[in-house]
Amino acid sequence: MARQENSHRAAGTANTAMAEVRDPATQDFVAVSEPGPRTQARIEAAKRRTKARPIRPEVKIVTHEGQKAQIEPVHADSEGHGFHFLDAFGTSSQPFAEAMLGQLASVVRSNADGIEEASLNAGLAAVDGIAPQNEAEAMLAVQMAGTHSVAMEMLRRAKFATSTPALGIREPRDQASAHLHGPDGMPGQGSAPRRAEGHGRACARLSRRTGGCWQCHSDRQPGGGRSRK
Repeated sequence: MARQENSHRAAGTANTAMAEVRDPATQDFVAVSEPGPRTQARIEAAKRRTKARPIRPEVKIVTHEGQKAQIEPVHADSEGHGFHFLDAFGTSSQPFAEAMLGQLASVVRSNADGIEEASLNAGLAAVDGIAPQNEAEAMLAVQMAGTHSVAMEMLRRAKFATSTPALGIREPRDQASAHLHGPDGMPGQGSAPRRAEGHGRACARLSRRTGGCWQCHSDRQPGGGRSRK
């Protein structure tokens, strides 16, 4: 059986049509195999489906001398682009569509240096693919596209991170939080100034809200209850 399978494979390799394409790295011609009958049939089906799909709206980022980057149409029919743009967000309001596009652009970019044309057009295609029928649906569509972009970025960071700081997340720890939390984030582990005047103010606030201070009464839990021992 193994010999028969190997002979079939060898025969298939020998009968495969070959073509020459230029290697973009070396600019040399290399031989590659032509797609087989089943692959070619799949390609033709993909062509038909792709051509039948609607064209998604796209924009280009243009920077004029001495001015900020501007978003402009990619073709000469600016009026047609405007209708295409409004329809993508399911609205007839130009201010609403521009606001949604600005919010989308601020989230899908990979850095804070500027708007990325490819990322913005990808997000715009996602919103248009959802096909919102009104402004409420458009807001949800923009949230979906933005959330996906952020989620993928955080997953990428998490995949290659070797420590928490490598994730690039800044801890929002202000002075008030420092009075209540120590370096490890646990109550009662702060610095000496907290145990004096700063802690007195925090203790008074906690006492009014929860019935006691976790730091003064280590056996208390949030809500005024006591821990089980």
